[in-house]
Amino acid sequence: MCRFSVIIPVYNTEKYIDECLQSVQKQTFQNFEIILVDDGSKDNSGVICNKYSENDKRIHVLHKNNGGLSSARNFGLDRAAGEYVLFLDSDDYWCDKEMLTTIDQYINCYEADVFIFGFKKFYQNDGIYKEIKIHDCNEAALSRTEAIRLLMEENLFVACAWDKVIRRSFIDDNQLCFVEKQLSEDIEWCARILSTEPRIKVIPNYFYVYRQQNSASITANVGRKNLEDILEVIKKYVQFKDDCLPLMHFISNQYVIWMVTSNYVRKGEIEDLLHAAQNYWGLLDYNWYPYVRKVSDLKLLGFGAVRYLLGLYRRFKLRKVVR
Repeated sequence: MCRFSVIIPVYNTEKYIDECLQSVQKQTFQNFEIILVDDGSKDNSGVICNKYSENDKRIHVLHKNNGGLSSARNFGLDRAAGEYVLFLDSDDYWCDKEMLTTIDQYINCYEADVFIFGFKKFYQNDGIYKEIKIHDCNEAALSRTEAIRLLMEENLFVACAWDKVIRRSFIDDNQLCFVEKQLSEDIEWCARILSTEPRIKVIPNYFYVYRQQNSASITANVGRKNLEDILEVIKKYVQFKDDCLPLMHFISNQYVIWMVTSNYVRKGEIEDLLHAAQNYWGLLDYNWYPYVRKVSDLKLLGFGAVRYLLGLYRRFKLRKVVR
């Protein structure tokens, strides 16, 4: 059994796949496998994957009909043989050749189900990198709930799969697959992780480069379907209430992000969703995340006003980043 399985879903990313794969191949720690899942690419991505596989026995290529990101990740998980699993999107890359060496050292020193590491956003149209805050948290003496609260208060637990290293047995024990045909699928996957009250350890290094302003990326095309799916996740998990406090605070943070994102879809297309979202206004009482805490101070203004102000603030922040 190898130490790490790196699962890389691939769909029409022929411009980026070389940089992605080479960032894994150049790792100083070599006990890993790469599972490339070609999810029905229509460009030369599948051909490029095959060429890498021919020259590196650690690279396994799986070709399948297009089923979306969740389907590709699950397809790779079913065939992964590593003790720990990492996900890497094929239009992103790792920026530290010591990444797996460092992660292995943390695994040897700490008993954890999930390790979280830092990442940088790369605004490729402007050539700008922005590090997302990451630092070590001294949670050794805390309960699991208290430790997760500390992570959330520092905004270190975010809704993505690729900033986490997951113990394979933990995935299997908790059946942590991705919901297929669902957009923004990382939200529910992370919610399910939190529902198990896992042991989490932060690795205070920036390992991952998350590419922005890529028109082929799903994150560049937010529409009604994204908002529908996220709202369904909120509706599904809000019923847990105080049974799992970390989960509720995570869902509250996604609710605030939902309000922000809804400003990027024409109001006339989502009137019914906006009406439904108001039913979850009470989620703002779960405010471990700093962003939620700030928004909860505006709660008396009401849903519509707060949503509008969040949209203005987001636009201001984006302009500031790319200047």
